[in-house]
Amino acid sequence: MINTFTIRAEEVNRQQPNENDILKSKTHSKLSYQSSTANGIHLFNETIGGLIDLRSITHGPQMVYALPHQGIALTYTELKQRVDVIAQNFLDLGFKKGERVAFLLPNCVELIVSYLAACKIGLISVVLNPAYQAVELEYMLNKTGAKGVFFYDSFRILKHMELFNKLCPELETSLPGELSSKVFPNLKHIFVLNSPLVPEKKSYKGTWEFSKFMQPKSDGRKIEMPYVDIDDPCTILFTVFYFNSHFI
Repeated sequence: MINTFTIRAEEVNRQQPNENDILKSKTHSKLSYQSSTANGIHLFNETIGGLIDLRSITHGPQMVYALPHQGIALTYTELKQRVDVIAQNFLDLGFKKGERVAFLLPNCVELIVSYLAACKIGLISVVLNPAYQAVELEYMLNKTGAKGVFFYDSFRILKHMELFNKLCPELETSLPGELSSKVFPNLKHIFVLNSPLVPEKKSYKGTWEFSKFMQPKSDGRKIEMPYVDIDDPCTILFTVFYFNSHFI
């Protein structure tokens, strides 16, 4: 998946003139493909992060996401604020463009803002089914070389923190961001969200608390964000197909 958006022409026509003019003013050509307006659909020559910035200006107070199960709704302005904070915190921890970060999360606002923040600075997100177990996680995290992973400590019947403590016993003696695991040699950062279904909030050795990772740096320091091109990769998806004998 590349770092860009597909949008219908009728949506462009509803947008404010300034935004449309900005997008039309950008040119982009590659020998590997050609953009087309067939069927009223075309590509914006803008990255995901760039479009978040633009929409925060042109559609700032409009709602962009609503998650009733969490009681949360975000406007474009609020989305940009959260995304920028997390993007800065990624950079502050030493994440660099092209590195991989995995998300073992259900649908939630934390997944949305973290994923978009990763896109904004050119990280490649590895989106995983939260029901995956040890064998699948070991293969997928190592196959992609993920440097970080996000998950709930527990969620319904899933016990992710227990699972990772078994896979990475080194967490017991590790500092956050300094994991040295035999099973996951590339994995350094583990970000843990407390389960929304459990009143008691916990912290775990060797991990980052996501509630703190969402907070702006106290010194207000800003790190320059890397340049991201619309052709830069942004997502790795693992897909499993199940075939029934009737279709073979």
